[in-house]
Amino acid sequence: MRTTLLAALLSTALMAGAGPAAAGDLQQDDLRFLREAAGGGLAEVALGKLAVEHGQSTEVRAFGKRMMEDHGKGNEQLLTLAQSKQVELPAEVPADAKQTGERLATLSGPAFDREFMNGMVADHEKAVHAFEQEAKSSADSDLRQFAQQALPMLRDHLAEAQRIQATLKGQSRL
Repeated sequence: MRTTLLAALLSTALMAGAGPAAAGDLQQDDLRFLREAAGGGLAEVALGKLAVEHGQSTEVRAFGKRMMEDHGKGNEQLLTLAQSKQVELPAEVPADAKQTGERLATLSGPAFDREFMNGMVADHEKAVHAFEQEAKSSADSDLRQFAQQALPMLRDHLAEAQRIQATLKGQSRL
């Protein structure tokens, strides 16, 4: 009877662990990607809002609005994915993005536009690189698929940010 009880307890414990993948089931690189992607998405939404409020050029304000919309949707998808993996994501903008936002909030006019777009180019270069790595080498098929699906949007954001950045640089030389 003791053996039967032990076998039943062991079977129950094994079955309880057979649910959705837990954070402990993810490779450390995948877990780090999930959390950094979430923080980056929150930052893009917050900085996009700042651009809508402080941007001088219509292109910068429109780009900010797009960041809010696109990264807002991406954040929702990422949250759903993280919940399925039982991973808790950051709920706040990372400290470095908060500092960037505070610094940008002190600027206005062309200075704000240039600094905002310089940051958007740098942020999206990093994001594209991180998502390319995740799309190629993630041990988790769901994360790999998420990264692959997000890449076209991120590459488009990068190209648009570079175009606006070049336009703003050209205007400052006039």
